[in-house]
Amino acid sequence: MDEEFHGRHQDTIGQNSGVYPRPVNRERIKEVYGMADIKVDVRGETCPVPLVETRKALRKASPGDTVEIVGTHPASKKEIPMALRALGLNLVDIREEGDVWKIRVDV
Repeated sequence: MDEEFHGRHQDTIGQNSGVYPRPVNRERIKEVYGMADIKVDVRGETCPVPLVETRKALRKASPGDTVEIVGTHPASKKEIPMALRALGLNLVDIREEGDVWKIRVDV
């Protein structure tokens, strides 16, 4: 009976069901909501600042973290992904909205 009760209510995260919710899956939340553990804002900066700041953030990051770099310098949008690939990191996403680009990488 206990298992049946828990089974019916295990998807009630956020609701007051009286049953403890299942543990939060941090990776799934990041995937769904596009959240990053470390954000690097280099809008308005030119070379070499975006790449230098990206490398600083990568040194601080822990395995499993996601780093998001936001910038406006066109050359850096090309250089940063090349550097990330050379480091063997997983480039998740590159997006552009107007003059602003976002690069996401998993460490």
